[in-house]
Amino acid sequence: MKEPLKKESVRTVVILQHLKQILRSVHRVLKPQRRVWCELSSAKNEGTSKKRKCEDGGDSSTSQADSKKRPPGVKASKASGKKTVDQEKQVKEFERIWTIKHKEMEAKERLSKMILLDSLIGKKELLPEYEESLKKKLINDLF
Repeated sequence: MKEPLKKESVRTVVILQHLKQILRSVHRVLKPQRRVWCELSSAKNEGTSKKRKCEDGGDSSTSQADSKKRPPGVKASKASGKKTVDQEKQVKEFERIWTIKHKEMEAKERLSKMILLDSLIGKKELLPEYEESLKKKLINDLF
């Protein structure tokens, strides 16, 4: 015959179920953030090539011969490359990225605490006093 489950083991099962639900929700939160970071990094890398690009996609020597246009002078090309700096836009972009990164770091920290708690709960033998106090502290922090 099976022994009836003790209260502690029932609590452990309930806690593990809650942990799994939280891990799933954290995973759902991190997926869109990864996508945002990928988009930001690809957008940053686009257009940073220092090579001269031809508009019509042909060979540079033939396209110059066909259009008979001279390339812009050194000063003109340097002046067109300079951009005006919009401080407010840069600050807002930085704050937006910072909040995303901050949320991601909090989620990772919470996830690592849950993994640690899961390993403490999963131990079969009796826990030393410091591990037991850590387990209680993690349970209070996470739930």
